[in-house]
Amino acid sequence: MFRLPRFRTGSRPGGKKAEQHIATDYLDTALSNFSGYIAADELYDGPFCVLSIVDNHNFQRLVYEVLDIKELTKAVLRAVAKVRKELKVTMPNLGRGRPSKNTKKASKRKKRIEKKITDLFDNRYLFVKHHLTASEKRTLKRITRGLPHLRTLRDMSVARSTSCSRRTWTNR
Repeated sequence: MFRLPRFRTGSRPGGKKAEQHIATDYLDTALSNFSGYIAADELYDGPFCVLSIVDNHNFQRLVYEVLDIKELTKAVLRAVAKVRKELKVTMPNLGRGRPSKNTKKASKRKKRIEKKITDLFDNRYLFVKHHLTASEKRTLKRITRGLPHLRTLRDMSVARSTSCSRRTWTNR
């Protein structure tokens, strides 16, 4: 029996350098013809979801990600957690004790932000629940007031219940 040397073609992956080179070249080319309008597309095929960002006027895909349905739910909940953390950063710093006349406005603002953070945490399941009651819809509308990207996120997570669908969202 003759032992042949191992083929070199395809024996090694391109590695991180090659992946980075391909990604930057592709994005540079795609962004050079960018129209300024984007849309988020999703395509469901069985248990997988393909999320992509598309140039809405040129119909050119800029970036895509393939997710499992469980990963999509986790990604939605992570996005809601990120919004809560961003809101916490915007809270004004107040001293201890009762607010003075000068800090009453900041105190009210801080309480409003704390309430919004608490509501987002307590009702985070609403972003991934398939069917909402009328009261849950009102609650979701109230807690996402001023955060339209969370409403879009909810729409995307609800669309996953369809076995094979394609939807496009733009900034509302």
